[in-house]
Amino acid sequence: MDHRTPDDILRDAGGTFERFYPGDGGPDGPDARGAGPDAGPHARPDAPGALRPINPADLEYTPVPDREWLIPDWLGVGYVTGQYGDGGVGKGMTAQALQTSTATGTAWLGYAVTQCRSIGLYCEDDNDELHRRQDRICRANGVSFGDLEPMRWISGVGHDNTFCTFTPDGKMQVTDRYHEVAKIAESHDAKLIILDNVADLFGGNENDRNQVRRFINLLNRLALDRGAAILLNCHPSRAGLASGSLDGGSTAWSNSMRSRWTLAKAVVDEDGQDNGERVLSRAKANYAPDGGTIKLRWAGGVLVPLARDGCISAAAARAEAERVFLILMDRCQAQGQRLSDSRSATNYAPKIFAKRPDRDGYGVKEFDRAMQSLFADRKIRMEVYQNKGATCRQMVREIDAEETAE
Repeated sequence: MDHRTPDDILRDAGGTFERFYPGDGGPDGPDARGAGPDAGPHARPDAPGALRPINPADLEYTPVPDREWLIPDWLGVGYVTGQYGDGGVGKGMTAQALQTSTATGTAWLGYAVTQCRSIGLYCEDDNDELHRRQDRICRANGVSFGDLEPMRWISGVGHDNTFCTFTPDGKMQVTDRYHEVAKIAESHDAKLIILDNVADLFGGNENDRNQVRRFINLLNRLALDRGAAILLNCHPSRAGLASGSLDGGSTAWSNSMRSRWTLAKAVVDEDGQDNGERVLSRAKANYAPDGGTIKLRWAGGVLVPLARDGCISAAAARAEAERVFLILMDRCQAQGQRLSDSRSATNYAPKIFAKRPDRDGYGVKEFDRAMQSLFADRKIRMEVYQNKGATCRQMVREIDAEETAE
């Protein structure tokens, strides 16, 4: 397991990077990189001389370039795509799964992807958690850790990951951390850059339109320079949560991004429990139709797509729910807890399972369907036992059932 910091990675690779921009004036000084035709790959978008007028007449015989996508209509190259969702909804999972798909060429949530190299800066998860999550993703996609050489992750936990700050007079100052990440992206030839989460990266006022736009433009410049797609995970504002739009504190966040996704809980069951279903929506797409959606659910500790050609089938999803049901049944039995198939009983199995932290996102309805299917397949049955002279019933496995708990 690689616990190296970005500094360690650069040092081990023999790489170097410049702090801020060349010149004694710092990032906002007159010598800032970006002036003139020889500007470096990380030129400030607003540096003097950075603007390059284009004469359209010169394009008379130039082929019109095709738009480049990592995921058609979803994730475009050369700009930032924001992925908005409340904490714990699964943004880190979709992002790390995307890195896995682009590394291995496997489908991402049912969509074909362009295979490429990637880096991911995860500011909220340490290396052990990223390792555990990756193990689940690998098992769900039928790949191994040895297949993942094209991807890199960086845990930012315990570090100051701010990419830029602003002086009282409004000048943006780009930090060392930005240059570290940009250098790692360059040395790894990353065409996908995951940044999780904007709250850790943006050192300004999220309601200041000018500051927000300059920050997004800094990332857009990185995407253009690298020929990469950037997926930026974001938490919505309170107003965004209340309205259901899941957008940020200022309209500048959405307006500055060419593309924006939202990841939200689909429904909550009758007991107020999260049933594990999610909806990933294309809320904004300047270069594609709005309104695309992917229906997902938690299964086996990962988000998997539902009801879409080329994705996990409904039968496979039901089989996964049945597998989890049997595992929880065995765990309850080992803890001395008896289970009932009666909806009116206090120990009704689906309701008991839906309250457990190890339920893998399933709710009462999914567990009820799994229970009925397991009864029909004769994998579980009700057994009579005596309790203080009273005849009772409890749920047990059939002796010859093939499934075993993990």
